[in-house]
Amino acid sequence: MALSIMEKKPLFPKPLLLKPLLLKLLLLKPLLLKPLLLKPLLLKPLLLKLLLLKPLLLKPLLLKPLLLKPLLLKPLLLKPLLLKPLLLKLLLLKPLLLKPFLLKPLLLHKVLHGDIPIPEGWISSTNKNKPSIWINKQQYRFKKGLEDSKSRYECCSKKCYASFTVQERNGRLYFTRRPSEHGAECDREPDERRETQTRQRRRIQAEVANNGRTDGLVEGIIADGGLANTTLRDQRNLEQVAYRAARAQGQPAVLRSLDLDRAGYYQDFVSLVQRDVDKCRGNDQRLLLHADAGRPMIIWAADRNLNALNGSSGLIFDATFAVAPKGWQQLWVILIEKQGYYIPAVFILMARKTQEEYERALLKLRDVLTGKGLFQIISTLYIITDYELGMRQAILRVWEIDPERLRGCLFHLSKSWIRAYQSEGLASEYWASENVRTPTGRWLRSVIGLPCLSVEECKLAWADMKERKPQGEKIAKLVLYLDSHYMTDTSTFP
Repeated sequence: MALSIMEKKPLFPKPLLLKPLLLKLLLLKPLLLKPLLLKPLLLKPLLLKLLLLKPLLLKPLLLKPLLLKPLLLKPLLLKPLLLKPLLLKLLLLKPLLLKPFLLKPLLLHKVLHGDIPIPEGWISSTNKNKPSIWINKQQYRFKKGLEDSKSRYECCSKKCYASFTVQERNGRLYFTRRPSEHGAECDREPDERRETQTRQRRRIQAEVANNGRTDGLVEGIIADGGLANTTLRDQRNLEQVAYRAARAQGQPAVLRSLDLDRAGYYQDFVSLVQRDVDKCRGNDQRLLLHADAGRPMIIWAADRNLNALNGSSGLIFDATFAVAPKGWQQLWVILIEKQGYYIPAVFILMARKTQEEYERALLKLRDVLTGKGLFQIISTLYIITDYELGMRQAILRVWEIDPERLRGCLFHLSKSWIRAYQSEGLASEYWASENVRTPTGRWLRSVIGLPCLSVEECKLAWADMKERKPQGEKIAKLVLYLDSHYMTDTSTFP
């Protein structure tokens, strides 16, 4: 009875058990079943290709024993010519080979228990070039070295103290303590995109260091596994990484000592700037306007930013000290205000902040702007600075602007007035909450609002406030300070 049924049915398994691609092969390619084509040398590559390239097609056959059992009972599929030992091993003994994603938990388990070394692909570095390790899309940075070739790594979140330890053996890293749990204060969620971008940056830096910057380098690295997590903005950032890495090639390891050879230090510094920071990125237009090692000063300004003076309404001068390199006192910055936007236009690295040095810098800028036909615009603009007397005097003297166009910064003004409150012991009155604020505290608050009035309104309001000022020596000293520095035509900052 069973034999008669087999004779009436097709020789291939039920379509229910076969995925579309396999069914297509069996139904549309009957010649594949001919005995001549079932020889091991012909069938084995075909089945291997099908199994390895299309593992998900056979997923039901591997994961559902009830479906696999009737399939294996088919005499045709049990023939030695069809199921060679290697294929049988792939199908029955090594199902994990057909599902690569199942290897990840197993690999993670073995790595975290120290059974196998940390994969090279997990190892990276932070933006500050500290060694780092990625685990489950979270980055841990090197914290400190320990005894016995061990190191401690911590979560990159400043608020999180999740950590682990690793040990170096034969040039590879092994876990000796698993990562601890992330605390509730941790602000770094698992981020596959961030991991991808970090790895791409490190690959670009390594490629440029080893082989130089080549055409298509960034595109090739993005295409190699990072396309899904890379935006157009990310690609532009990676191009900048490649540019900076290429410019960094061949730089001297150290400059001459500032303490032992001050002149030599500035010569090395200026030479480095002239070689590597003299052009704009991307278009190679002029960026470096002036570099002097004898009287140390460096001025950068891009022509396209200076051209923004056309149609602008004002300039803002400010200085920062935090980014000034060793041996330099400040970075002086000039911003152009145009239609509500502020464009950083000039950067001046100064070794000293004296009126003479400010005048040197402004003279050089005046020559550059005159050559571009832009200097006459300066006299039509307002200029805002802090209350550094040498800077303000240099602007008035070199650029010859109307004193009424030279204004002060509200932030710096309020800061200096509050310092005056503190020096007179009035800070507690000023900072008191509204429900407990005294009349003196309310008067001090009103003083801070005076700069928001026009010049004429400010003069009238200040005269009125002096008439009804609180009594006491502290307030009297404060009024004298404000009059001598700010409130009259003969003040230091009228």
